[in-house]
Amino acid sequence: LQLKLKELANAHWQVVALYIRYGVMKVKRAAPGGEGLVIDHFDRKAVHNYLAHIESAFEQTGTPYPHTFFNDSYEVSEATWTPSLLEEFEKRRGYKLENYLPMLQAGDPKIVSDYRETLGDLLLENFTQQWTAWAHSHGAVTRNQAHGSPGNLIDLYAVADIPEIESFYLSDFGIKGLRTDAGFTMTALSTLPTLKYASSAAHITGKRLTSSESMTWLTEHFRSSLSQMKPELDQLFVAGVNHVLFHGTTYSPKEAVWPGWKFYAAIDMSPTNSIWHDAPYLMKYIERVQSFLQMGKPDNDFLVYAPFSYVMHKNTGDFSNRMVQFDINHMDSRMSELAKCVNAILTAGYDCDYTSEKFLMTTRYIDGKLQTEGGARYHAIVV
Repeated sequence: LQLKLKELANAHWQVVALYIRYGVMKVKRAAPGGEGLVIDHFDRKAVHNYLAHIESAFEQTGTPYPHTFFNDSYEVSEATWTPSLLEEFEKRRGYKLENYLPMLQAGDPKIVSDYRETLGDLLLENFTQQWTAWAHSHGAVTRNQAHGSPGNLIDLYAVADIPEIESFYLSDFGIKGLRTDAGFTMTALSTLPTLKYASSAAHITGKRLTSSESMTWLTEHFRSSLSQMKPELDQLFVAGVNHVLFHGTTYSPKEAVWPGWKFYAAIDMSPTNSIWHDAPYLMKYIERVQSFLQMGKPDNDFLVYAPFSYVMHKNTGDFSNRMVQFDINHMDSRMSELAKCVNAILTAGYDCDYTSEKFLMTTRYIDGKLQTEGGARYHAIVV
């Protein structure tokens, strides 16, 4: 025994300490009364308590529930853990993460990707699915921007009744004479491959509407023109959006000093902007295009497998970037192989929708075509 104790005393030990830090991030630009810490989207009980708080406000005041509950893009960049993660990880991956913490820290691709996918699963089930089920229980539907999430975007978008994408900054369409507003905007990173995520989820699941937060930060507030908006809207329509929502119209009381209350993230689509005089003509165009798109059915040529699991295995070496979030400005770069493939399909004169492992499992070969669970039909799957 003495010899054994001596051996242990002379051994080299590595001690790994794991601690959970609560309150990692506060709500960004909170509305009055909404200040405080961000909820834990990965925790079922935390989300339930949050929804119960909202429910109590409607019940106590007798206020009717709205037609739609909206969730903006996932921007919780600092949440990398949840109290139940070790338990959930073992249940889903079949081994204990706590036995491999040094490998997680060292960036082992297998351990890191399993960690990433577990958090994605928890976000899908404990927030997105629970929130949508809660809305349905009150006779409402959900509109969700899944981008920014650390999970499989197709699966996350597909849960919502109305998947919503976002156009960001000013696209360079090479249109002669169209003002590019150098110094007042940035080149758009929300390209066609990026814009198709939400519409793809709608198409393969048979959802009637795909919406868009349109023209966020197109240019500075009062510099945006209708001529700049028109091609951006056309690109959204081509990407499968059929339910446009303007970004930049805020409530402003009549007694507010001109130009009234404004939203920080341009554009300014409101009566106090000079473009408002001619805006009805643009609205009529949107109305006519959307009326046809909403009456139609998706008819794209190919399904393209979106390899989220593959991306989860990439770039695992830097422990500070152990999360992979598919925010709107980096979706093309994170899924660069997919974007290249989609651009090649579009250049060849065809079109496509994306699918995931989950929805591949429910896709069937019927009467010479591949048919998804939502009834959309395709000639082939591209991997």
